[in-house]
Amino acid sequence: MTKDMNSIKDKYNLKWKRRKRARVVLFLAFVSFVVSLIFVLYSPVFSIQSIDVIGQNKYSKDDIIKMSLISKGSNILKLNIFKTVEKIERDPYIESAKVQQRFPNKISITIKERKPIAVVPLMGLYIFIDKNGIALETKAQILDKKLVSIKGLKIDTFSLGKPIVKDDSKHLKIALQILSMLQEDKSLLEDLLAKMDYINVNNLEDITIYLDKRFDVKLGSASELESSGLCKYRLELLRAILAENLDNQGGYIYMTGDKPRFLPKEEIYN
Repeated sequence: MTKDMNSIKDKYNLKWKRRKRARVVLFLAFVSFVVSLIFVLYSPVFSIQSIDVIGQNKYSKDDIIKMSLISKGSNILKLNIFKTVEKIERDPYIESAKVQQRFPNKISITIKERKPIAVVPLMGLYIFIDKNGIALETKAQILDKKLVSIKGLKIDTFSLGKPIVKDDSKHLKIALQILSMLQEDKSLLEDLLAKMDYINVNNLEDITIYLDKRFDVKLGSASELESSGLCKYRLELLRAILAENLDNQGGYIYMTGDKPRFLPKEEIYN
């Protein structure tokens, strides 16, 4: 009986020692983790030393860094990537931002900017929009002569960074299609877009553009121009007609029907 009691007592003592040893090990591991964490969070090794910015055009490197609210000397591990991206993309001109941590102490920011393709006049101001109809900013004047006015859009309210027209407007869609096509073709860009004053999409059955402050062009209906092939064909044909009549005082150019025709101002008034 005494032997059995001693055996039970020994097993209990051994089990207790193991538990005590395990607790000590766990405590030491916890202390080690805390010390390591403190080292990582406050060590100068992980302090941000450089911030690289790639892809910006409208804004400077410093502008993008200010938007991100990242500061040199802060700990790279404390940086919230998602919130930083969100801060940068609040600017209407920023289409997307990518922020990467380059351990131990560098940050890389890659920017994709929106570019204005046209302006929309509204109540004495001009709303600058990109190829997707996103409102970028408002100004009282247009300094960039390459930006064409789009007339005939129905706008109630708008917000910067959002589509200028909330619904799937055919009026805006056809205008942007024409302008994008002109920008993609270098010859059309130089011969037509550079001379274009405005495009009027008020009447979807009669899309018109005004060129060189002299030529009123009847381009056709929106349903016709939705065909990119026909749209480009008419624009290329328009370029040729315009080249033949540059010395003319102006008039109407009809691109619809079997054969495009030009009606000079002299004939209109006589």
